[in-house]
Amino acid sequence: MLADLVRHHAQSIVLGILVICGGTVSTYVFTYMTTYAITTLHLSAAVGTTLTLMGSPAQIAGFALGVWLDRFGRKRLLVLSRLLFLAIMYPAYTIITSPDATVGGIVAINMMLNFMFGVGIGPMYAFLSEAFPQSVRSSGLGIVYALGVTIFGGSTQFVVAWLIDATKNPMIPAWYQIAANIVAIIGVALMASHSETVEGGGPPVPRVRPSRGTGPLVET
Repeated sequence: MLADLVRHHAQSIVLGILVICGGTVSTYVFTYMTTYAITTLHLSAAVGTTLTLMGSPAQIAGFALGVWLDRFGRKRLLVLSRLLFLAIMYPAYTIITSPDATVGGIVAINMMLNFMFGVGIGPMYAFLSEAFPQSVRSSGLGIVYALGVTIFGGSTQFVVAWLIDATKNPMIPAWYQIAANIVAIIGVALMASHSETVEGGGPPVPRVRPSRGTGPLVET
């Protein structure tokens, strides 16, 4: 089954990893915010912890909105939500890194970023699963997630911390997320649902129509 997955669905695997790239990079940046607040913004540990804690309910609220918006078109939602996320990223970090930024403002902006990010989380995984037929769907999604998170997510905090130290630029988390989410948007744009899911649900189910005197007649 694994050989069949790689042989026939390599394109979906590669594009799926690109889609995962944006989500996993931003996830690991958000969990890095405590360290970032302490070491780069020179805020207290209490403020740093608050940033991460308050980001979680904001993501949950965004997730709930994304589930509701999913009915209007999953691919469109993923592209638009990521474009909005990119649009607010640079100005958000400009404010966060400003010497005049207040603690309340930093927390509020971080929550806004988490909320906007959360809108696309649920639909993203549904979108990825639809790229594979039912016979390899679980293994396809598992491989895409495992490789995407391992390659991009697992290295995010190390790379971001190294780049901040090397460049002395506190805007690195913003630029890194912008790059990763541009890659994710490209992946979403190029990825198509598998033919089994286009009409909403897998292979056709036979219809049974009674036939006079000869038993049931199966139609497909």
